[in-house]
Amino acid sequence: MKILSILALFILITSCGSSTSHRVHEKQRTPSDVQISSLDFKHNNIELRFEYRTSVEKTLTSMDCDLILGEQPSIKLTKTTNIDLGAFSTEIIPFNLTSLPTNNHEKTINYTLQCTAIYNKGKEYINKESVLHLVPSSMNKYR
Repeated sequence: MKILSILALFILITSCGSSTSHRVHEKQRTPSDVQISSLDFKHNNIELRFEYRTSVEKTLTSMDCDLILGEQPSIKLTKTTNIDLGAFSTEIIPFNLTSLPTNNHEKTINYTLQCTAIYNKGKEYINKESVLHLVPSSMNKYR
């Protein structure tokens, strides 16, 4: 009986101590993402969709991006924003430009975004390569 009690106590202690550990309060460290939400050649407007993918609240003070549309020269996008970012938030950042390159009414446009997101607590570099598609029944708007 004494051996059985010791064995039961040993199993109880080892089973409690060998459970898999979970990091409940670990902060997520996934980099943010940026992509073009909308591009309008007629009105020279670009909207960037910025996805903040961490749980630490910050203020996005400015965005500084270089945009390459297809084979065109780079377009500079700079904006002071002062947007308070909550955990895992998504923001649309509009840019009104003086001009955009000539649109050839292509069905798709490859693009590259190289951005620096400047926060009140540091900065983050974000690169994105993707494709824009012509909005149906439009000649100048892409998503």
